[in-house]
Amino acid sequence: MRILHDNLDPEQEKIALESGASRLVLAGPGSGKTRLLTNVAAFRVRQTPDSRRRILCVTFSVEATNQLRLRLRSPKLGVANSPRLHIANFHQLGAQILHAYADRGGWSRTSQTMDNPDEFMKELLGDLSLGYLNRNAQGVASAISRLRNRRSTENSPVPAQTLQTIADAYEARKLERCVWDFDDLIIRTVELLDRAPEVLEVVQTMFEYIVVDELQDTSGFQLELLSRISNAGATPLFGVADDDQMIYAWRDARPENITEFETKFHAQECLLVGNYRCPAKIVDAANSIIAPTRPAGASRAAESRVTKREGQVISLVSGSGLDHGDVVAGVVAQELADGIEPKEVAILSAIGFRFPEIKTAFANANPQIPCVHVGDRTLAATPIVRVLLSALNCRERLVNPTSRSRLLRTLSQALPMTDAPDIEALAQELIDAPSPDATLTVVRKALSIASTDQDAVHVRKIVLAATRDAAAYSQSHAATSIVLEWNRLDAKLRREEQSVKLMTTFGAKGLEFDTVVIPFFEQGFTPYVRKGTAQDAEWWAEERRKLYVAMTRARRRVVFVCGGAPSVFLGELTGQTIAWSRNLPREVG
Repeated sequence: MRILHDNLDPEQEKIALESGASRLVLAGPGSGKTRLLTNVAAFRVRQTPDSRRRILCVTFSVEATNQLRLRLRSPKLGVANSPRLHIANFHQLGAQILHAYADRGGWSRTSQTMDNPDEFMKELLGDLSLGYLNRNAQGVASAISRLRNRRSTENSPVPAQTLQTIADAYEARKLERCVWDFDDLIIRTVELLDRAPEVLEVVQTMFEYIVVDELQDTSGFQLELLSRISNAGATPLFGVADDDQMIYAWRDARPENITEFETKFHAQECLLVGNYRCPAKIVDAANSIIAPTRPAGASRAAESRVTKREGQVISLVSGSGLDHGDVVAGVVAQELADGIEPKEVAILSAIGFRFPEIKTAFANANPQIPCVHVGDRTLAATPIVRVLLSALNCRERLVNPTSRSRLLRTLSQALPMTDAPDIEALAQELIDAPSPDATLTVVRKALSIASTDQDAVHVRKIVLAATRDAAAYSQSHAATSIVLEWNRLDAKLRREEQSVKLMTTFGAKGLEFDTVVIPFFEQGFTPYVRKGTAQDAEWWAEERRKLYVAMTRARRRVVFVCGGAPSVFLGELTGQTIAWSRNLPREVG
């Protein structure tokens, strides 16, 4: 208990000490919820030293899993490297169970996660004489995912009957090819535990306590998986959630999931309202935005615990005739001139399609503003990355004459200073590579040839990161990670750059910066009115949550930039914002 007292504040310590039964902690931004969660997990290990059973820590994303694992190694917790801590995200947990027991459910234990879903779907559509849908293969795959996850398929690119035909063929082909998609890692695991009682018993007796992070992002099937593993709550669960940050509606994150967690597992609700990140002015402004989403009479307003920093919420209405990107660049330039480090400034918006105008303005600024677009997918379309991914994705198809010709052409584009005979030799090495690890060795050779190319330098960093993450497994695991987790690894490295971050609100969850600039704070864009979207109560709540997430990333200052008629939300912040002059130099303290 002394460790809890040293690591936690009184509010957090009280919750941790009462964690023997199932709990749901509603914890706001900057409240120390990850600190609480890791201390609870470590506390349960110390309290119940039964070497035969483990504490399961489940998170939503790979990044959260890595962060949790790192924190639990801290000597302050007293359980560093304990074998009794099992840490995984939902998909990793499902994959582990399937690889161990899938044969008990009628599937192959050697099945692998699908490495190129788009190509798989296009091939299937062609075989079904539906090749005309190839341009919308992702849309078809998304509709099948919604169908399997029991969500609406109202906007499906094909009629319901055709969609069901494709879905049936899709399931049959996956079984034939011994592959799983990401949905399978959850859905098939739930089916396996229902089909095989002996497997269910093994899994249930393995864990004596379950800790769940970012509960607000879970889907219905992920809750069902928790229900199976915990024996409908007989094993205590400790869930941490912030329903004010529930912005992944398309992934089946719904307010009902939190209510269902409380009901299904008889979890007692606790509140963690202290905010150690944002000063009072920012917290008060964020509370104003999020308050209308809460039930009538609910008292959950966050309270700032920051005493050594003054906060500011600033609005800048630039008026007509000024380019919005130039105005944002001026705001950021002023922050940097005031001594804020580039890495401590973020431009956050839920609408990424307008980012190019900001990137152009930053590139044209004098002096040029160092900026990185976290989540930019253009790198994946460059020749060097196309060589990398196609080689790791489709090694068995490189012997096809058309594929070989395409490989030669792409290699020539990726390595323009390399002679044709050397290109041919490199292509042949890729074709002859007997395994993923051998292919990766050849790819590294190609990357070293392109040593001065900026894209190649970044790609080498991604390969190194994947290899480092896979150190406990094998080189082939690194090759698989590169294919499956390319976007995550790319975003992770970009977040670490010493530059201003340009990113969507969705990608900023869990991060914090000194200054957050929120552009496009005007009618039509904040909230974003998408054509055909019903502007009902849930739509408004979702838009408020997006804005709330962006605002609560800031440690010192939030700056709203309006390029036209200000957002309706600005009216709700009257009295909490400071107007900034139109000529950009700051006139506030």
